Amino acid sequence: MHNVKKLLSLVILVGIALFLNCTIQPENVAISSDGVEIRFDVQGEGEPVIFFVHGWSNHKGLWDAQISHFSAHHKTVPIDLAGFGESGNNRNNWTMESFSEDVIAVINKLDLHKVVLVGFSMGGPVVIETANKIPDRILGVVLVDVLQNCEVQIPLKQSTEKEIKDFMEIYEDKDRIRELVPSKVDRSIADRYINMVYKVQTIG
Repeated sequence: MHNVKKLLSLVILVGIALFLNCTIQPENVAISSDGVEIRFDVQGEGEPVIFFVHGWSNHKGLWDAQISHFSAHHKTVPIDLAGFGESGNNRNNWTMESFSEDVIAVINKLDLHKVVLVGFSMGGPVVIETANKIPDRILGVVLVDVLQNCEVQIPLKQSTEKEIKDFMEIYEDKDRIRELVPSKVDRSIADRYINMVYKVQTIG
């Protein structure tokens, strides 16, 4: 009888451990509206909170220098959008709206109300979409290297398979990636960016 009670206690403890493991999210993970896990970092304190969104083929590490600077006086939050960095890629609908839901998921998890959104390249349309959805929580939007007019809607261009293939092949060759980086950019910065883009493409 004593052994039966011990066995039952062990089964209950294992069950509780499994339940907690399945239901408790890590502090640096938010769940987007379609169930994708979104990874993020938090550094520093103070408002407004500066929220950093990377571009296509990048990840949150893109912002390391900016985080180091701004976190001295502000809470800073860089994230990995779905499909990039450490975030999940189990998504069917890859749109700017979906990416904006990634941002909103993190903002909601951290309960942020005074946010400045910073978006680089593809991250630009993402932060614009985010600001349109939750304007009462966004103080401002900063666009970095974004060819985007917020007031103009441009019809989507349907790319052929060949065009997509040619475009992707560029990012499989470090020399071709380097050709895209202006020569005036500091070499150490250029190398860091090139290595990041190349790594994302070869892993993906």
